[in-house]
Amino acid sequence: MKMLVAYRATRMRNKYIFSFLCVVFSAIQLAASSPGKFSKALQWKLDVPSELSKSDFERLYTGGMLDERNEEKFEQIQKLRHLQGSKRLGAEHGQVGELDYSDVTLRLYRQKDKDKYYKLKIDDATNFKNAPLNKSLETKIIIHGWMNSGESWFPILMKDTLLNDRDLNVIIVDWSSVSYGFVYPWTASYVPEVGKLVGEVVFALINDNYINVTSVHFVGHSLGAHVAGFAGKRINKLLQKTVPWITGLDPARPCFNGKPAKDRLDVTDAEYVEIVHTCADYLGLLQPIGHIDFYPNGGSLVQPGCSYYDVGACSHARSFQYYAEALTTNRSFIGYPCANIVDFTLGLCDDDDAAKKMGKKYSADSYGKMFLLTRSSAPFHVEPDDHE
Repeated sequence: MKMLVAYRATRMRNKYIFSFLCVVFSAIQLAASSPGKFSKALQWKLDVPSELSKSDFERLYTGGMLDERNEEKFEQIQKLRHLQGSKRLGAEHGQVGELDYSDVTLRLYRQKDKDKYYKLKIDDATNFKNAPLNKSLETKIIIHGWMNSGESWFPILMKDTLLNDRDLNVIIVDWSSVSYGFVYPWTASYVPEVGKLVGEVVFALINDNYINVTSVHFVGHSLGAHVAGFAGKRINKLLQKTVPWITGLDPARPCFNGKPAKDRLDVTDAEYVEIVHTCADYLGLLQPIGHIDFYPNGGSLVQPGCSYYDVGACSHARSFQYYAEALTTNRSFIGYPCANIVDFTLGLCDDDDAAKKMGKKYSADSYGKMFLLTRSSAPFHVEPDDHE
């Protein structure tokens, strides 16, 4: 009992520390976005080409320019985007520092040789043309979280699982040049900018007819879930069309808890937003933010097979372990609508008609908190009959 009390005290202390650091970094961002010498020193000065007026430039990045479809100006816009990247984004959000397309790598994988990738480059005119993209295939975009890279456990597991049975355009987003920032709030402060960069590259692929917008599916873990949300926001604004599907795997809580919809992953970012909570109210968000929110084993610490002493890392990772396994089975990882995990385990929630499967896309009118149980080790799934 003493150990459990000590653990809970440590957990609460860590939550407060994260919250304090996030407030400090938010104050820095606010100062950077306010008028004055300090903000000007932190913001990027963007040189706009003389052939493109400032008013056109401003309208472009609010989405208005895209409706005109003027070919000459569109070519200028493309040139501007390729040359300048998104260094403008720091000034737009008061970001401390600056990012450009070199800070984010997109790796394309196909089933035929799933261990080799093609690097997509938006600033190379021939790069997209030579890419082994297939517009007729679904496009899955995988985005890792803090202190991870494109070669970490989550993106590789997801890529291998997706390509095991069928051919797809699988794109792993590697933003490790930012995500390996040791100070978490610093990394979290860049999430909106990384998401916009990703969104602009994906928009270019859609707009240039290399992939089909109706088949785009983002899958992000932790901070990567919020990156996916901002990518969706950017595409929706530029394309004036909502992306079909975003899956957030235990979306990060620190620096995003209590934030408005515009500052995190939200149900409005895609036609269908699917969330899996496994470290809720600690490393992951507790509140439902999707159309369907799955809460395996109640959604919070400690997931079966994990420990109180791993600082939530094991439970946080369970989200993508469950999801990857859910993609390999048709009958398992079925969630049932329920008020809480206690009612579910007592057998009070067994409406088969309202049940939803993790990893399957549903219509936008599907809403609810879904509960399910798992085993403590792989294979994690519990057959539907075992719930009875």
